[in-house]
Amino acid sequence: PKGGTKGIEKSAIGSEFVFRILEDLDYDSLNIDVDYDEDGEMEMKLSIKGMSPEVDANRPIHFNLNLQQNVLKLLQGLRYAEGLSKDIDKNVQKHFRK
Repeated sequence: PKGGTKGIEKSAIGSEFVFRILEDLDYDSLNIDVDYDEDGEMEMKLSIKGMSPEVDANRPIHFNLNLQQNVLKLLQGLRYAEGLSKDIDKNVQKHFRK
């Protein structure tokens, strides 16, 4: 996002602490599982384990992130936006050729 993580840190409770941990994370385990259905639903599970000495040198960090998205709908939206952009460009060029 614009301004990097600073905007997120201010808007989401606890996110400043999470970013402090991740900036200094020495991880020893990284696992990613991805499931994809025929209808386009994708679920990604990310798990990171390690230590963050700047935050707490004695306490292990276990960071889990789960994301879900319908990839087919996302791609359809991107194609629509691309087509719309091309139509706008074509109309602008047509207008200035007159």
